[in-house]
Amino acid sequence: MFSPFIFMDDGTKGMAALVKSKEYVKGRFWAIVGRGALFVLVIMGANLAISVLGQPILQPLFNAFIISPISLCFYWRLFKDVKSKHAETAPSGKNKLIKALAIIGTVILSAATVVGLILVFTNLPAIQQVIKESIMEMASPTIDAPNETGETGLSDEDAQELQRLFEEIQNSQ
Repeated sequence: MFSPFIFMDDGTKGMAALVKSKEYVKGRFWAIVGRGALFVLVIMGANLAISVLGQPILQPLFNAFIISPISLCFYWRLFKDVKSKHAETAPSGKNKLIKALAIIGTVILSAATVVGLILVFTNLPAIQQVIKESIMEMASPTIDAPNETGETGLSDEDAQELQRLFEEIQNSQ
């Protein structure tokens, strides 16, 4: 939660900032969640009041120019408060469990992506066949099904051209 603020405040980057943020929140989780929830309820009330006024243009302007800066200031102040109570005992990024879990998660996500891509590319001809069949099923009734007056809704030239395209697609299979 506080890693961007840790980066801005003392320049700690990446995993070290995440670990420091975790240490800051440790033991104060519910107090921080409670403050955040109260703040969100106030913001929701303000947004509700703006929407009741019936001015649709005010909502995005209110959020961009009032809510966003206030939110940033609120969370910065919350960070500074939590940091001052922490008494500078946060580790400097040497938490091996968090690093290991981050690496394992990255490897699993990468492997799942590779497996998904392999499955898509090995089944590409079957996928193309299903797409062609679906197009044929959806488009065929528009040519063959006449309306109440017996017309297909297409000119004779268009119907012949469309029929030729469908036959070409069927022959390519």
